[in-house]
Amino acid sequence: MLFFGKKKEPEQTPPVVTLKDNPVRIAYAYFHVAVSGKDDAYERGLQDFDDLVKIPGVVSIGISPDSRQLLVGTECIDVIDGMTKLREIGEFIVMFAPYEKRISFENVTRTLPHGIDICFGNVAHHPHILNGTICMTSGMSDIMLAVADGRFSRAMQIIMLALRMDNRFVTRGGAYSNLSNWPVKSEVKK
Repeated sequence: MLFFGKKKEPEQTPPVVTLKDNPVRIAYAYFHVAVSGKDDAYERGLQDFDDLVKIPGVVSIGISPDSRQLLVGTECIDVIDGMTKLREIGEFIVMFAPYEKRISFENVTRTLPHGIDICFGNVAHHPHILNGTICMTSGMSDIMLAVADGRFSRAMQIIMLALRMDNRFVTRGGAYSNLSNWPVKSEVKK
C-alpha cells in the first residue's frame, strides 16, 4: 500500500501452494466421489490424483466445467520408426467420460488425413487412433476396468504405453496411418 508515494509496506512472499492444497486435486477428488459413489471415494480420489501426476508424460489434469469428464494432457509423444528415425506424433488430451463409458483422444499438435476416408473427414490423431478412438490389441479391458474402479492413474499408465506404441498394446501392422507419415524429429544414432 502506498501513502502519497512515500511509504511502502514490506514485500510479502507469495503463498506456497503444495500438492495437498491444489484446487485441481480437490476438484478431482469430488469428481471421483461423483463417479464412484463409494464411501472412501474422496480419499481414494486424492490418492489417485497424486499417482496420476507422477506418471511420466502427464503434464496437465483438469475436470470439464460440467464435471462429467476428466481431461489429461500429455507431453509430446515421440516414437522410433524402424530404429532409424524419431517420429513426432504430438501432444494429446485424453478425455475420460465415465458416465458415457467412453475414452477419447485428441492430438492437439497435428492430425493426418486417413487414406481413402479423407472425403468423409476421418483423421488419424496417432498411427493407432482414428477420429479419437484408439485401436489396441490388448489392454483396453484393463483400461475400462481401471476406469470403472476409479483408478484413472492406472488407466493412464496403460494409455501412455499405447501412445508410445509399446508392442504389448498395439500391432505395428494394423495402424490407421503408417508411422512413416509422421514428421521426423531426429535421426536415431546406432
